[in-house]
Amino acid sequence: MRLSVGFVLLQWAVLAYCQEPAIIPGPYNVTEVIGSNARLQCRVQNLGIYRVSWVRVESAEILTIGADPYSPGQTRYQIVDEESWELEITDIGEDDRGEYQCQINTTPRKTYTVFLEVAVPARISAIEPIMVRHLDADDMKKRIFNESDNAILSCVTSGRPKPTVTWIRHDGELPGGGSSKETDTLYFDDVQEDSAGTYECTASNGYGNMDSQEIELVVQYKPKISGPVNDLRFGAGSSVKLRCIANANPDATFAWFKGNVTLANFVVQDRVSEYNIDRLEPERDYGDYKCIATNVLGSSVQRYTISGNPKSPTITSHPRSDKRTAYTLEWRAPHQGGGPILQYAMKYRRFSEESTVNGTEVVFGDWVDDTYTPSFGHSSFEKTLTNLEGDSKFKLRLWAVNEYGNGDVAKFEFETSKVDRVTPTVKPVVTTAAKPEKKTTEEKKKNPSTKSYHKPVTHQVKDGASPRACLSFAAMATVILIQLFL
Repeated sequence: MRLSVGFVLLQWAVLAYCQEPAIIPGPYNVTEVIGSNARLQCRVQNLGIYRVSWVRVESAEILTIGADPYSPGQTRYQIVDEESWELEITDIGEDDRGEYQCQINTTPRKTYTVFLEVAVPARISAIEPIMVRHLDADDMKKRIFNESDNAILSCVTSGRPKPTVTWIRHDGELPGGGSSKETDTLYFDDVQEDSAGTYECTASNGYGNMDSQEIELVVQYKPKISGPVNDLRFGAGSSVKLRCIANANPDATFAWFKGNVTLANFVVQDRVSEYNIDRLEPERDYGDYKCIATNVLGSSVQRYTISGNPKSPTITSHPRSDKRTAYTLEWRAPHQGGGPILQYAMKYRRFSEESTVNGTEVVFGDWVDDTYTPSFGHSSFEKTLTNLEGDSKFKLRLWAVNEYGNGDVAKFEFETSKVDRVTPTVKPVVTTAAKPEKKTTEEKKKNPSTKSYHKPVTHQVKDGASPRACLSFAAMATVILIQLFL
């Protein structure tokens, strides 16, 4: 009995000792972030007399045999668990990425391969273009382009897996619209002044923190001049200020001229230049002026005229007359210029369109000249033009005159009627008091308190008899009747 039990135990031990080991499959891919520690598993059953080794597949380098490092002093590769034969690689770098093989020294050899993926957080290495023309030497975060350039901003990134790149603009829209766009590169087909601003590139891939960089896009453009009205009317002794505002990048320099003569006494502050005349002298100061603003990309000119002549009057009358041979012209006084308006001058002529063999031809009559002397203190005026042809069209010119000469001309067209149109007079409407309504018998019964008013009896006098004669006749008739009854 003891012999049989011992035989069974010996047989079981031999079978267990002689049974080949097996590897239990685990995950093929293992991903860890660069700089961290990675662990690769190799679960084995029935290892018995055999040993486990780890090998780097790409280089065929033996890392461990059994529980010990293969190379003395090598501490980066260690077996941390002899049940799972887990290989730990410390402080992994990008060079550690690749296949690792767990091997059992059976015949034939049993193997199991694991791939180590080393994740690298997203990083922005540059924003292109990096060209001398497009860089600000004093600020590497600026990119400079000229107006109307075709520009590119490209965000150069690194990382594993490949980062997702997003461009953001906080102070305006990106090319194509919107304030955010998922793309590596921004394309500007036509850079304009409003393209200038701050652009932010962000990159992320799910590992580590998101990286970001800002860049300032600078747009250079030639001066663009703006300013107030440049047709100025002043009289002697007036104070005159000519103002020239130039938006430019880089900033503009200014120059002033009267005709072809360079002026020196002007001031500049920021983007504004002014030329001042403290006390105007017509002979010296009347004329044409210009402001020229210049930078490396070009120049722009603003022109001014100073004179004392009046501006054009404003015609307010209706263009169609209600008279056949007359038209009443109405107008408002213009800016008087350098002095009070002394007179208004006008001229007008008839015109018509006539058909010819060559088409429609405009035929004009002779100009008729006329004047009007304004009353002091008035701003609106009218003058009736007479002896006109009926049912006709006329062209008219009107201008004011002061001590400095003729003013600007106002142009106008009007026409006369076929016949005189008379405006009908409206008679006043006379209203009479409404007669009181008569109440019916039923209404009187319902309202017994309502008093009944009788209209007084009036006697009409016929054949022109007077009321006094009627009363005398009635008195005589009464006296006769009383005597008859007596």
